[in-house]
Amino acid sequence: MQGAPKRPFPLPFKGKGDDCDWRMKTLRRRLEVTQAMCGEIERDMRQLIHHFEQTFRSTLPAYLALHNTGNGRYVRWRISDRRQRYFTLCHNETGEQFLQPLSPSVKRVIFDFEQQRLQLNLLHALYHFEAKTLGRFLSDRKALTALRRGA
Repeated sequence: MQGAPKRPFPLPFKGKGDDCDWRMKTLRRRLEVTQAMCGEIERDMRQLIHHFEQTFRSTLPAYLALHNTGNGRYVRWRISDRRQRYFTLCHNETGEQFLQPLSPSVKRVIFDFEQQRLQLNLLHALYHFEAKTLGRFLSDRKALTALRRGA
């Protein structure tokens, strides 16, 4: 039986006989994988938005939109008026007002879109954060190596 891990989450880059593989090549490869996953998830986000547009064709007072932030890209609900307002379906008055007049069958479809939206946003946020953190770590390691050579 194995002991409990020392950290709450095991690191994704395992080495032989060591807790982690900290080799630059391994870390760069992991960075490439996380960046590629972000790209795939962004394609899935666009497909979800397109599917929503094809399903409802402007008949609802809100729609799904891709929102770019400094922390990544997210699929968000947006009011159809000209104001740049995003909202959530849960824990939000605007979300409740959006859902209230909808029929039960339309709500079920909206909830399916919401489930996919939440999953894609979570996956993108996790991979984006990992890629950003790995990139920063690799940059710092490179700078440290240069400092060591100059010392």
